[in-house]
Parts: sequence; structure tokens; C-alpha cells
Amino acid sequence: MQKGQTISKEDYKILKKNGLVEGRYPTLYVSYEIAEAVGDKAGYIRNKGLDEKICKELIISALENSSLKKADIFKAVEHALPEVLSDDQKYKKLSNLLQKMKKEGTIDVNGVASHSEWFLVK
Repeated sequence: MQKGQTISKEDYKILKKNGLVEGRYPTLYVSYEIAEAVGDKAGYIRNKGLDEKICKELIISALENSSLKKADIFKAVEHALPEVLSDDQKYKKLSNLLQKMKKEGTIDVNGVASHSEWFLVK
């Protein structure tokens, strides 16, 4: 199966149950075990994206020198987000991560909508 092709939900359930694929239907990628067997661990990591902890560290690093708009943060961490996601999905994932970090008290935001800027809480 090539990138961009779809499978039936029934086939997906069988593959998922047997640990051959990961992800949410219809956006799937091969499991770590399969990626390891075919020698493509790097491809697996690109598809899965980096761990949330690493993404948070990248955001903190980006905000160390100054406050940034979400679009600027996105440019800084986009490479760490899963390749299988569309840009809209990556942007939403970043939004969720920023809100989570705000609730944790790590970062905060000034302004609203497109004029908002995120900053580190010190």
C-alpha cells in the first residue's frame, strides 16, 4: 500500500489488533515493530512525531528570548510534529499543547486571536 491509499475500516481493525499499524483511521502508519523490521525507525518517528515532553521543551526553548506569536512557534516546532498530519491538524495539535502548558503554568498569553503572543512564566 502506498502513501495516500485508504483501506477499509475492517482491514484497519485487523491490522491494529495485530499491532501492525498505529494512528487513527484513516491516517495510519506502520507500527514500531514493522518499522524496525524493515529498517525504517526514522520514518516511524517522523510519522508518530516526537514525544510531547520534547515538543514542550522545544516550545520553551523558542520562548526563552522573547514572546512569540503562535505562527512563529509553529515554524519552530513543526518538524517535531507527526508528518502524517495535515498542516491544519499540526496547528491544532500545537494549539492543544499550548493550552495544556498554559494550564500547567509554564507559559501564558497576552492579547487575543491573531494579536496574541505567548511567553514563558517566570
